[in-house]
Amino acid sequence: MADNHDYIALDWVKGEIEQTLTQARTALEAFVENDQDSTQITFCLNYIHQVHGSLQMVEFYGAALLAEEMEKLCQAMLDQTVTSVEEAQQVLMESLLQLENYLEHIQTGQRDLPVILLPILNDIRALQSQPLLSDTSLFTPDLSVAMTPPNPEHNQRMQDEQVIANLRKLRQMFQFSLAGIIRNQELSNNFAYLYKVLARLEKFCQGSPIGKLWWVAVGFLDAIQDAPEGIGSATKQLLRELDHHIKRMIDERDTILSEELPADLLKNLLYYVAKTDVSSKRIGELRQAFALDQALPSEEEVDEERQKMAGPGKETMHSVVDALSDELNMVKDRLDLYVRDSNKDNQDLAELLPALNQIANTIAILGLGVARKAVLELIEKIEQITATSEPADDQVLMDMAGSLLYVEASLASLTEDPRAAEAGEGDGFVVPQEQFENAHNAVIFESRNGLEQAKNSIVSFIASQWDHAEIEDVPDLLDSIRGGLQIIPLPKAATLLEACSRYIREAILTAKAVPDWQQLDRLADAITSIEYYMERLAEGAQDNDRILKVAEESVASLGYPSGQFSADTTEEAAPTVSVHHTSEVAAESPDAVAKQSDEGLIDEEILEIFVEEAQEVMVEIHAAMRSLRDNYENMPALAELRRAFHTLKGSGRLVGASEIGDLAWSVENLLNKYLDKSEYATPEVCDFIDLVMDHLPALVDAFSQQNPVEGYRHLIERAEMLTDRLLKGGDSGDTRAESSTKSKAEVKQTAEPEEVVEAPAPAAEESAAEPTPASVPETAADDDDDLIDDEILEIFIEEAEEVSETIQQYLPTFLAEHDNQEALAELRRAYHTLKGSGRMVGAEDIGETAWAIENMLNRVIDGSILMNQDIADLVAYVSGEIPALVEAFKT
Repeated sequence: MADNHDYIALDWVKGEIEQTLTQARTALEAFVENDQDSTQITFCLNYIHQVHGSLQMVEFYGAALLAEEMEKLCQAMLDQTVTSVEEAQQVLMESLLQLENYLEHIQTGQRDLPVILLPILNDIRALQSQPLLSDTSLFTPDLSVAMTPPNPEHNQRMQDEQVIANLRKLRQMFQFSLAGIIRNQELSNNFAYLYKVLARLEKFCQGSPIGKLWWVAVGFLDAIQDAPEGIGSATKQLLRELDHHIKRMIDERDTILSEELPADLLKNLLYYVAKTDVSSKRIGELRQAFALDQALPSEEEVDEERQKMAGPGKETMHSVVDALSDELNMVKDRLDLYVRDSNKDNQDLAELLPALNQIANTIAILGLGVARKAVLELIEKIEQITATSEPADDQVLMDMAGSLLYVEASLASLTEDPRAAEAGEGDGFVVPQEQFENAHNAVIFESRNGLEQAKNSIVSFIASQWDHAEIEDVPDLLDSIRGGLQIIPLPKAATLLEACSRYIREAILTAKAVPDWQQLDRLADAITSIEYYMERLAEGAQDNDRILKVAEESVASLGYPSGQFSADTTEEAAPTVSVHHTSEVAAESPDAVAKQSDEGLIDEEILEIFVEEAQEVMVEIHAAMRSLRDNYENMPALAELRRAFHTLKGSGRLVGASEIGDLAWSVENLLNKYLDKSEYATPEVCDFIDLVMDHLPALVDAFSQQNPVEGYRHLIERAEMLTDRLLKGGDSGDTRAESSTKSKAEVKQTAEPEEVVEAPAPAAEESAAEPTPASVPETAADDDDDLIDDEILEIFIEEAEEVSETIQQYLPTFLAEHDNQEALAELRRAYHTLKGSGRMVGAEDIGETAWAIENMLNRVIDGSILMNQDIADLVAYVSGEIPALVEAFKT
């Protein structure tokens, strides 16, 4: 939504807010000193509550959101439900400082952008074990334009059974395309199918609330189709939610068109539209209608705004540094007295610990990690000294003094105030060489921690099955470590870290690639070698450069030899990395695509879709069987049974579960014959279907686990036997009476696998290239005709005409130049598309003809047959017949 803030009102209350925040900080500091005094945190809670109310009153909701979360954290600290009290104190103090700075930021006329505060908001929520926010959570589109009033009259459209049949077919096409997208297969064609399905849904639901969903969904497809990061898990999940809403239109036909819009889904779809750089007519409409430019600022804008308000405000910084300087002066004075005292009492040093702990906590808030480490080491030394009765020696005391001077100098750099840097003059201390060694060791310690964090991220990357989000921060982390090593200086280790950083950023993240195990081993060797090198430095070991030899060899084997990182790096130094792209099917060369079978592409998401669909179908089958058992003459139940097995056949073949698809087809074919002949079901047929249902869950489970699917061939043979008997007229009168006395156990006994002869396997060439069922009766196309409606026919014909144009475009080139690989690949792809769409709508003549040509072109591409004029003439002849086949199917 647009910014309509009253900055004058903020000016009026800002002074009071700053004063209240100061009081909250004072109360929090008192609580840090004595966390048993709960009244102080109660005071802090009340002060923050006042600030929250003031910010809501002036309608600065980003700042108010931070105050609200801070209020909840205070309450959690009171209730003792935070995960870490010490960390909660630090985060709350940081929040108070950041809120004041944020108010200074927006007082200058900057936008009130809650997304800028996202890191600190998530820190607060994490301490309370609350779900983290994302920029989606802070995404605020104006959804009012989509709030179409429900109209019960719209539901009249859903009373036509033909409409429901059309929706089922549209959903089948949506799932077919979704499965292809999940597998990164034929993305352009599958997205085209999705567009056509959603466009028809949008047209059909026009005027109803859910119609706005399909309107937005088309723009969502525009946004994700050419996204540089590819189709991720979140976008796949949104596509599956759209599939779920198509299913709801079928299952909830009486109410779906008058129900309220699913706002959460709509918001998530719009989020991707708002983030995309893609331009299209629909995206432009959505940006304007939902005010998306105001709802989600660009990443560049957010980064720029965060940079402007990085760190506490000037006034706050000066006050904090002044307070810390006073504390440091007190510590130095007490340490000076201890040094000068001839009878050193270690208890005097112990009294410095509370002040040093508070200094360390405050420095952490200011982001001075190395300085904080120096203070923590100082605390550790004092604790070691006080644990003994021996006074500290002079060298240790000089080291301690050097650490304090280093901290003081770090604070001075924050305010650029020379007085802070000179504050230690005249106090009797001389800066020794040891303080620089302390700083050196502190950088090494922080760098080792950073490398440990990087290794953990890489382990998480592997454990998450290559989720690139797990390592997206690793290059920046390595670069920050590299910067510290260059300052120390350790240039050789810094150069090697740069090589590791570039390899992860360029070869893995930018390419969206998955490295092989050998490459991961080399990367691990490089990082471990650098880590061991710094460990030896920290221990004072000499001659450590030879340890980096392993890292040098490792990064060189990754294609990133150290020292070759300038802008004019030669091609010889460019990485030669062997990776497996997450979108490899879409990115492979035509030759590789041609050689790849349609099998072996099943991933977890496709399996999940198939298992969910199979379970739904099995429920439908059981319901239809109950009705059929009650009345064998119930023809609608028989038709419903046939439709369920038809669905199972299609979804099984779609995901490569050919065994389950073949079994479902055999039952469907049997039921087709009963319906064609208007024959009633028999107890024997029902017993057989029950037997199939006894086996089916195990078959689905075996396929979902990618285990061998066994124990089904005898069922197919039994179905074929029953079908043949019916076609020969053997299932009338006497046979029906006889079958009524046969038990289910007897049917099972006659169907044991060892009593049947397995059908011959398909030809080796065909089965290796195309995962079609071993035996598909020629009547399949006729049986599918009754499910082909005008909508699907129109989609197929449009697709076929587009493919024909592609064929006519590339065919002349191929006929003239048999070695033209581009024309060959495009022709093969066109026939592959025609094969898939033809089979999907039951146009078997077209599908099988296209498959025959595709299979031949596959073999030309992989070199198993040589291209010659006879093949060229055959391709030309078939290509000329395709339009006639399409026209025949159309009529």
